[in-house]
Amino acid sequence: MSGRSGSPDAELYQALLNGEYADGRAWEGLAPEAAGLLKGKSADDAREWIASPFRRRGPAGRRPDREILARGVLDPAAAFFVADAGEVFMHVDASRIPDDVIEAARRVAAGADSDGPLREIAKTKQAA
Repeated sequence: MSGRSGSPDAELYQALLNGEYADGRAWEGLAPEAAGLLKGKSADDAREWIASPFRRRGPAGRRPDREILARGVLDPAAAFFVADAGEVFMHVDASRIPDDVIEAARRVAAGADSDGPLREIAKTKQAA
């Protein structure tokens, strides 16, 4: 899902990223108050807020690689949303992730034995 700023696609992406259709539970795995914090933010600000905990979390890989990977999976050209049973889930089309993100994913996946959200994404991307 992508689109120029102000386009219907861009506005829908922003609303989904901000959790406007998630009944106040958007990104609650990152912070219980996430939905309130994201309400009204621009898509860029929301992506930055969502990526921030991923950059800090877990020992997998180096921080710059975790940052590249976190931002890459939030790219509107790769991310899409699916509604199921009253919930909205974000997914990523691995074929649309840029090469620098793929390389960062490989380094994160190779970097540690521990589990963490970015390591799981990296392992999935590495297998693709």
